[in-house]
Order: sequence, then structure tokens, then C-alpha cells
Amino acid sequence: MDIRASQMQVDFNQHRIQFSGEVKVTQADFSLSAQEVTAVFGDRADDIREIRAKHDVEIRKGDKIAWGEEAVYKRQEATILLRGSPSLKQGSNYIKGDEIRVFLSEDRMDIAGGVQAEFRLKQNGNPP
Repeated sequence: MDIRASQMQVDFNQHRIQFSGEVKVTQADFSLSAQEVTAVFGDRADDIREIRAKHDVEIRKGDKIAWGEEAVYKRQEATILLRGSPSLKQGSNYIKGDEIRVFLSEDRMDIAGGVQAEFRLKQNGNPP
């Protein structure tokens, strides 16, 4: 996992590393950008267990792009919870709701509250 930012603060007692200022997190085909990111680690700083992102959050995985005001990535569960007017786009398909939970290892998601979805059908009329 590679994390880049303008500033970094480490609190070993609280097991937290806080990054601020145009933060960019990348790992393989996964990337997350936000203005503030807090990484929660276990007994060692290289054991990242959770990442909390705030303000102008953008997440990319493969051809999927998600936006929101805050996101919580839980490594062990392989989930991302998006809040704050979250939306998700894949190709020309678009989904938004009050809360979007993405299950990374299962390639599925749950959307709750105020759901709005827009799906573009293929030209031949078959579902995408």
C-alpha cells in the first residue's frame, strides 16, 4: 500500500496515522483520494486494519468510480462504506443513495436510503 500526502502525524499510543492535504492511497488496481485520511493499525504500523477518509473522497477499483464525503475501508472485511451523498459509476451506469457499502472480494454492493439508479441498456435491447 502506497500513501502520499502533504502532511502526516503518527500517534503510536492510539494506533493511528493521519494524513492530510490531497491524500492518495494506492494498492494494485485500488486507489483512494481525499483531503484527510486516517489509517488505524494493529500492533505494528505496517498492519493497517482500517482507513477512514474525509472530504472529497474518490475511490477507484478497476472500471468502478465512487464518490462521497466520507469512506471507511475495513481491510479484514474487505468492505468500503461510503456516506455523504455517495455515488458510484461503472461505465455509463450510475447509482446513488444515502449509504453505499461495497464488498470488494464479492464484487457486490448494498445501497440504502434514497436510492437512485440509472442503467444504460445495450443497443440490441439486452440488459448490460
